[in-house]
Amino acid sequence: MRSVPVDCAAQDLAQYCCDAMQNLSASDEKMLNTRVAAILSGDGEPSINAMRIGMVLMEYTGETLLAEAVERLKPEIADAKKRADARAETLDLNALAASITADDAPANTEAGTSSAQAEPGAAPPDLPGVAGKDERGGT
Repeated sequence: MRSVPVDCAAQDLAQYCCDAMQNLSASDEKMLNTRVAAILSGDGEPSINAMRIGMVLMEYTGETLLAEAVERLKPEIADAKKRADARAETLDLNALAASITADDAPANTEAGTSSAQAEPGAAPPDLPGVAGKDERGGT
């Protein structure tokens, strides 16, 4: 179960096990789903939560059926693992922002300067009272 992504364990694997168990009552299935949802709503590590879901499933299915379900769903589990890995590799904007140092940022510490770009034809900010030309050539 360690290699099974938590979302796959909670959805695909749990549903497969429920479908495979012909004698699982509706109330037992509801209880199983409630227990899986409780695990997902916690703040545990995803790999630990996947194993916890596996333990819950094993209570209902037994070790043999759970092992068979994992084996039969190997392609789907591999796809889910690829999707989980891709999500983990997406750009982390907080890490990117933290990696930008003061040396990388434009200097704007001099008096009277601004980091904002002036409009073309506008007077520089350190020349008050001098108007820039507008697009029609006037002042």
